[in-house]
Amino acid sequence: MKILFYSLNAALWLHALPENRLVRELVAAGHQVTYVTCGSCFPQHCTSMSASGIELGDAQEKKDAVCASCNQNAGILARSNRADHLELRDFVTDKDHEACRELADALSAETYLDFQFMGIDVGRLASYELFLKYKKMSPELAPEQWDYCKLYIKNCLISLLGFSRLFQAKKPDVVFFYSPQYGI
Repeated sequence: MKILFYSLNAALWLHALPENRLVRELVAAGHQVTYVTCGSCFPQHCTSMSASGIELGDAQEKKDAVCASCNQNAGILARSNRADHLELRDFVTDKDHEACRELADALSAETYLDFQFMGIDVGRLASYELFLKYKKMSPELAPEQWDYCKLYIKNCLISLLGFSRLFQAKKPDVVFFYSPQYGI
C-alpha cells in the first residue's frame, strides 16, 4: 500500500514521536511510505512556533530557531523511520508564496470564513488555530487577530498547493494527518 504521512510539525515531539512509531511499523510491514516534513516552508509563523510561544511580531531569529529545531527533529525522525522523506518546500515556489499572500491580502475580516480555494474551505480551516489562540466565540476579529488570520490563510493555501502536488506525484492510497483540523 502507498501511504503518505503529512507531518509538518516535527518540533512537537508529543505529536511527532507516536506518529513516527506508526511510520516505522508500516515501513517494516512492507508498505511504501512517504514522510513529508515542512522544510521551513512557513518562516513567518506556524503551529510549531505557536506551541513554542512565538508570536507573529517576534524576532525572526526566534522563529528561525524553531525552524532549525523542527528541521533537526524531522531529519532524526526520517533517518529512524526509513520512509521516503520529502519536504513540502520542494513542492512550492516563491511565486506560489507571493500568489498565496495576494489571495489572503485580498480578503476582508468580514468575509474570510467563506473563502474557498480548490474546493476547500480555506477560510474556515485557517481560522481553527486563531480561534484557539484567542478563545474566540464569534468570527469577528480585532486588527491583530486579522493579521494572524491572513497569515494562517496564506499558510493554508501554501500547504494546499504543495499537498496537491505531492498527492499527484505520489498517488497514495492512504494519507495520514496527525491533527487534520489545523489549517497547515
